[in-house]
Amino acid sequence: MARRLIVLLLVAASAAAFAAPAAATTTPPRPPQPPSAYVQPATYDGCTDWSLQSFYPGSVANPKWVFTCWSNGGDSSYSWQARDSYYWNADLQNAILFQQAIWDSDGWFWSCYVGGGACSV
Repeated sequence: MARRLIVLLLVAASAAAFAAPAAATTTPPRPPQPPSAYVQPATYDGCTDWSLQSFYPGSVANPKWVFTCWSNGGDSSYSWQARDSYYWNADLQNAILFQQAIWDSDGWFWSCYVGGGACSV
């Protein structure tokens, strides 16, 4: 009887282990090129390197590699900064624009998460 109980407990434990969802996510492979391979660097004043992001457009379960590029302008009385953020689409093997934002020294701010089309001001 004790053997049968031990076998049943082992079978139940094995079944529970296989049925449990994976808690840890795997890190997706880093994109094969630096961000400058996917944008025209002359369009921007600078870009960050790739970083792994676990919030939009990714998630904790599905993190995405992202980078952000920015442009600055203005003078001593007025200035602005614009930022474009991109994520790595492994299926397309390309960087995809997902957010645009602009703000200025007067306190004006605009941001758009690019969905099915381009953002408009």
